[in-house]
Order: sequence, then structure tokens, then C-alpha cells
Amino acid sequence: MKASTRIESIPPASPLSRMLAAIHEQQQSPGLNPKETISSLERLMTAEAWEDQTDDDGRSLTFQRVLEEDWPTGLGLTESRRRRIFELAEDVGVPKKTIVRVQRLIDELLPQELRKRHGRPRKNDDASSFSRKNLGSNGNVYWLKRLERDAPTSDELERVRNGQLTAYAAAGQLGLRKPKPKLPHCPTCHCDS
Repeated sequence: MKASTRIESIPPASPLSRMLAAIHEQQQSPGLNPKETISSLERLMTAEAWEDQTDDDGRSLTFQRVLEEDWPTGLGLTESRRRRIFELAEDVGVPKKTIVRVQRLIDELLPQELRKRHGRPRKNDDASSFSRKNLGSNGNVYWLKRLERDAPTSDELERVRNGQLTAYAAAGQLGLRKPKPKLPHCPTCHCDS
């Protein structure tokens, strides 16, 4: 049985190794019980047993590694394998709410890059790690550094640090950047109204 050849990667007495061994054994048994697998996955995720664990090489274990790397470090549950387990679970009568809850937990714990949607983040995405604010929209990161370098004692810099003003706006007020050109009111007549 493969569970007895449990790895050198994680100390055998750790809660993580016991959980991984149980889930691995469930996957290897001839009559896969998706209900048990899903409940074991849920227990693994809520316990967050991979925290502060390392493998033989001293690399930190992450949820992604525990979920997707092959045995013995992880469970080898790629996206397609997870999808198949969820389909089987639905077929054997696991409540839809349970399946959705486990899928959401996985989505919350996986890094943003691994989630299904491709392309740039959308306006309504709830992914805070890829928000425009964090990316430095309008070059706010650049302008903040520039303010700190060129106007370290200015009131505007203090207002930026207090969150009352953006670094981009403060740079404009201090004349560190060119003002945005005003667009004409009417594109055809170029009037000033």
C-alpha cells in the first residue's frame, strides 16, 4: 500500500501527512468515494495544515503545492482531476451546496494566477491582489516615490500619506508633472463652453 511508503517530504507524525495519506488512500482505492474525498479536502483546507511545513529541500509548502503536486508532496489534484471528482460527487448525491463550498474554498486559497479567468483583471473582479490601486494606477507608485524624493517636506506629501490625496494629484499640484490637456466640450467645433 502506498500510504506505508509515506514520504520523507513531510514528517510522518504531522497532521498534514496524516490528512494527505488519508486522501491519497481514498483516491487509490478501487471504489473511489467522492463524498469522503470532498469532506477530507474540506477538512484539509479549514485546518490549513500546510502552514509552516517544508519539504525535503526546505521549500515551504503552499496550498497549491499540497493540492496539485504529485504524491508524496501533494495530492496531484490538477484542475481537471478536481472537476472530475466534483462531477462524481454530484452523481452520487453529494449536496450541491457542499460541492460549491469546497470549490469556493479552493478558489480562495489558490493564487489569483491559477484561477480560470484569463486576461487582465476586470472592473468587477473581487481579486484585491490585482486591483488597479495595487498596480499603481496612473503611476501612483512612481509619483509617490517622486514626491518623497523631490518634495519630502510638502503638505501634499503628508496629505497623500493620510489618504486625502492621490500621489498623482499631488504631483500635479506641485508642478512635478504636466497637467492633463483639457478636452474640448464639443469635438467638432472646439469651443470653450
